[in-house]
Amino acid sequence: SYPDVVLKQLLAASRRGIGIEAVLERGQEGDNVSRDNAATAARLRDGGIRVCMDAPERTTHAKVFVIDRRYLFVGSHNLTQSALKYNHEVSVLIDSPTLAEEAIRYLRSICP
Repeated sequence: SYPDVVLKQLLAASRRGIGIEAVLERGQEGDNVSRDNAATAARLRDGGIRVCMDAPERTTHAKVFVIDRRYLFVGSHNLTQSALKYNHEVSVLIDSPTLAEEAIRYLRSICP
């Protein structure tokens, strides 16, 4: 599946010692987003990736990955089959240590 390809690449990068941090939407309890993102978060955490789920009373629709304190990957998609294969989603990969550090500060303000 598309999510498995992305997850395998993130986990392989983590095993190579590349630091990765992520924030995922928690969703509403019992819905598909909640279930899928919780499973994704567990797999990422098991692979040594710092993952934060947003607060239940807030919606963080942006999905953010900071890779090696250099790359910033920001998008609207969840790591689900439907989001990666069928939905119209937008993501950007930015090579900027400065913006990556700003994103880390932002992520840690959401999830200290």
